[in-house]
Amino acid sequence: MGEPAPTSGQTNTKFLGYAAGNLINLLCQLKINLSHTNFSQLPIRQAYLKGHNLNNTNFSQCHFTGSVFTDIFGPVFCLAVSPKERLVAIGDGYGAIRLWGFDDSQPFLTLQAHQGWVRSIAFSPDGNLLASGSADQTVKLWNLANGNCLATLQEHQETVRSVVFSSDGQNLATGAADRLVKIWNLSNPEAPQCLHTLTGHTEGVYSVAFSPDGDRIASSSNDMTIRLWDLETGEVQVLLGHENWVWSVAFSPHGHLLASSSDDRTVKLWDADTGECVQTLERHQNGVHSVAFSLDGNLLASGSDDKTIVVWDVGTGEIMNVLYGHTNWIWEVAFNPHDGGKTLASSSTW
Repeated sequence: MGEPAPTSGQTNTKFLGYAAGNLINLLCQLKINLSHTNFSQLPIRQAYLKGHNLNNTNFSQCHFTGSVFTDIFGPVFCLAVSPKERLVAIGDGYGAIRLWGFDDSQPFLTLQAHQGWVRSIAFSPDGNLLASGSADQTVKLWNLANGNCLATLQEHQETVRSVVFSSDGQNLATGAADRLVKIWNLSNPEAPQCLHTLTGHTEGVYSVAFSPDGDRIASSSNDMTIRLWDLETGEVQVLLGHENWVWSVAFSPHGHLLASSSDDRTVKLWDADTGECVQTLERHQNGVHSVAFSLDGNLLASGSDDKTIVVWDVGTGEIMNVLYGHTNWIWEVAFNPHDGGKTLASSSTW
């Protein structure tokens, strides 16, 4: 007999889910382009979307059951976990950004964001905005409520490799292959203003990080150095010690430590106040692309070209775990903020 229709005054979400799923399947069979379509807040059952264009399709707050989606096509260079919603965002080699549910791996929103590789993405602290940086030399700000692009920043002259919000969400830092670090004010996210352009690196910038209090910026570069910038005084410390490109920097949650990872296969911990290297962590067999602290600052994860993730005890430098599973370089790692750091997200190339 099939599913009974809901009676007056009742809502049968299972029935509605089939209705929405059948409608989507019909549109797909008719080869109607679903990009830029708003399906938000619908229960959707048994929709077959594999191979269909979902660029900028809004699936926010949908409940999916038994639906099939197109797999990620390109290498995944970057990821970020929302601090508020249980979402993970990924940026790929074809310019797309996809947001997925952290628990059910269901798509939330797809953005055809850039004309080149998406090299870095970051959520604002309130989870309402997403920033992205790309090989197309632009930075974009996105409203996640509707998937709209609020602003496109075009002041960098080469690939934008790193974007990060300050802890209060008022500023955005960007670092690029043009050797520059830029600080943007986001009082009006539709018209960000460049407050500072920080110069000094002699090669491209790979990573930027705000201190938790927002007073300092750390940047790392192909020039094998880390720079610590005081945004109030303009003073800069240059941290030396790595013997190859420095891929990534991250402040600990309390701000007293800075972690860095390098193509020299090491991870280093620095006293963020004095600039002294307090520990060098060695285990990886190839360059280390990414480092991330757990929310309590007790653990540090590092992802490497050797296809492994190592989880370190920050206090002792001991290896707590080595994670296997990727079959190629690991570009980024991030702790899940919603479970006390029990799970990690990681991104990899092919």
